[in-house]
Amino acid sequence: MIEPNPASTTNYLPELEAMYDVIVVGGGPAGASTAALVAEHGHTVLLLERAA
Repeated sequence: MIEPNPASTTNYLPELEAMYDVIVVGGGPAGASTAALVAEHGHTVLLLERAA
C-alpha cells in the first residue's frame, strides 16, 4: 500500500470558499509585488505560498 505524501494532501481551508478577483501562486518577489499592486487597485487577492 502506498502512503499519501503529506506535502500533496490538502486540508480543508474555509477561507478558500470565498470569491477572489485574482489568485496569485507564489509569494516570491514577483508574486508578492503583483498581489500588492492588484490589491492597491481595489481587487480582492488570494496569495498562495507553498509551506516552508
